[in-house]
Amino acid sequence: MPEIRELTKEYAEELAAIERLCFTDAWSCESFIGCFNSSFVKVFGAFEDESLAGYIVAKNVLGEGELLNICILPEYRRNGLATALFEASGLNELDKVFLEVRVSNEPAKNMYKKLGFKEIGIRANYYQDNGEDAIIMELEKS
Repeated sequence: MPEIRELTKEYAEELAAIERLCFTDAWSCESFIGCFNSSFVKVFGAFEDESLAGYIVAKNVLGEGELLNICILPEYRRNGLATALFEASGLNELDKVFLEVRVSNEPAKNMYKKLGFKEIGIRANYYQDNGEDAIIMELEKS
């Protein structure tokens, strides 16, 4: 079972390095530092054998959440880490949570649907690296 813990800005460089391995439009170290400097944003990491295997960046403003970023290193995927991170972040306890996901990212869309998210809209040309659209998804407690 992974160990999940809240991260601090000392992890910003490592988070940015994982981003570069996993995403074409990777967040910079400065982007992560900005998250750590916000009172509305929390960053949680999943550790396997003391190695950072993945993370989630979660925003909570007045009880409304946004999943800003989630990433699992390829060798740790499909083992429940993303779900564990989502639950540890507290987003699953909020009345509403939003996220954007690439139209082409079928594995992520499927995971979000398993968590209860529904597609509610499109952001045209959302991703800067290739102009791909993003699907807006929402999780709403009933």
